[in-house]
This record gives sequence, structure tokens and C-alpha cells, in this order.
Amino acid sequence: MRTIVTKLLKAVKVDSLQEKAGIDASENTSFSTIIANVIYGIIVLFVITCALDQLEITAISAPANEVVAKIFDMIPNVLGAILIIAIGVFIAKLVAQLLQSLLAGVGADTLIEKITGTPAKKIVLSKVIASVVQYVLAVVFLVQGINVLNLDVLTSIGAAIIGYMPSVLSAVIIIAVGMFAAYTAESAIVKKFPEAKGSALVAKVVIYVLVAFLCLSELGVASAIVETTFVSIIAAVCVAFAIAFGVGGRTFAANTLEKIEKKIDSKEADKE
Repeated sequence: MRTIVTKLLKAVKVDSLQEKAGIDASENTSFSTIIANVIYGIIVLFVITCALDQLEITAISAPANEVVAKIFDMIPNVLGAILIIAIGVFIAKLVAQLLQSLLAGVGADTLIEKITGTPAKKIVLSKVIASVVQYVLAVVFLVQGINVLNLDVLTSIGAAIIGYMPSVLSAVIIIAVGMFAAYTAESAIVKKFPEAKGSALVAKVVIYVLVAFLCLSELGVASAIVETTFVSIIAAVCVAFAIAFGVGGRTFAANTLEKIEKKIDSKEADKE
């Protein structure tokens, strides 16, 4: 039966659906082989149960029959889940291709170059956005397929994944905006002040650090530790700046105060 089903499914080109969905598969992981192995396992399980019934040992046959009954009850749900996930992956890839073509057609790939004035060779904006949309849709269909199985544990996991997705998307957007801001700030400083490459690097690192803290906070990873660390760093920077200005800029501050004092004295003298 396994051999017949495998050849039949290959004849009707079921494996082509796998290729259209963008799933790379070997001979042992193709749709036709997987479906044939499932049917093989069901037949073997059914035959083993029948053999145990012939032994008339209730202690063995009763639990085995109960397990087989539950498995047969789940088969429609499993097939439905597989169908939903397969269709979902296909739809996700199709939507991603259409979206990438649309974004590329309206000039989204040149948006970064228009803003920064420098072509982004490593980042294709339309492809990045399309990939994010594809993975989001695939995860949504995966969770819906899992829900069809009616297993409380998997349903809870699926609900948690769906509930966590907005935070992940927000973190991805923050990373994208942060990388763009860091690149723009570095380029602007270098163009305006060619000799200030060190300052440009510092500005870039500061933005990256800020983005890292924002992502961790958005994802809810050790929020208390992240907030405490961030506040500590800001406080340390402020104290360091105050000390540096107080010690290194003491002369500047004294001269400034002296100039202000002279201006006030001159105004009072004019009034008199």
C-alpha cells in the first residue's frame, strides 16, 4: 500500500505543491513519501491491534484499542491541520512575491538612496518587507493549523505566539529604524565634519545601544534589569559630562561668567 500510494501521489504531481510553496525537500521528506508513510503506520497499527484482540488478553488489548480509537479520531484533524498549513505557506509565498513586485514597481528600493543620498547595496527594502510579511502569514496559518488539532497544550502555545507577535514586529521595526538612523547620523557627521570620524562612530554606537535597550524593553526581556541598566548608563554619562566640563572647562566657564559680569556692570554704569 505504501509503494502504491507513493507512486500514485508522484504521478499526480503532489510534490510539485511542495516546490511551489518554496519548501526544499529530499526524497524522504517529500509530500508523497510522508503521506505514504502515515498510511503505512496506520495500517500497521490497525493490524497490531487486531492481532492483540485475537490473544483475548484484555489488559493489553483494551488500552491498545483505546489508543487506536483516539488516533483514528484525530486523523481528520491532522489532515485538516496539514492542509491549512500547506495552503498557508503557499499563500504566504504568493503574497510575498506580489508585495515585493508591487513595492519594487513603486520605487521602494530607491527610498533609502533618496533619503540618505547613498545607495543601499546590501538592503533591498521590497525584499525585506515581503519576507517579514511572508513569515508573519506563515506563522498565523501554522497557529491556525495547530488549533485544528484541539490539543490544549498546543492551542495555548499558539495563542502565546500570536499574542507575542506584535512585540516582535515592533522590535523588528525599531531595529530597522535604528539601523537607518545610525547610518544616516554617521554619514551626516562624516560629510559635514570629515575629520570627526571618531565622533560619527560614537554617535552610531550610541544609537545602536539605545535600539538594543528599546528592543529588549519591547520584547519584555528582563524589563526591570533593562530599565535599571539604561537609567544607570544615562546617569553615568551625565555625571561624566558634568565632571569633564567642571574640570576641563573650568577656565571656559570662568571666562564666560566674567564676560557676563562685565556686561552687567557696563549696563549699570550706563544707567548711572
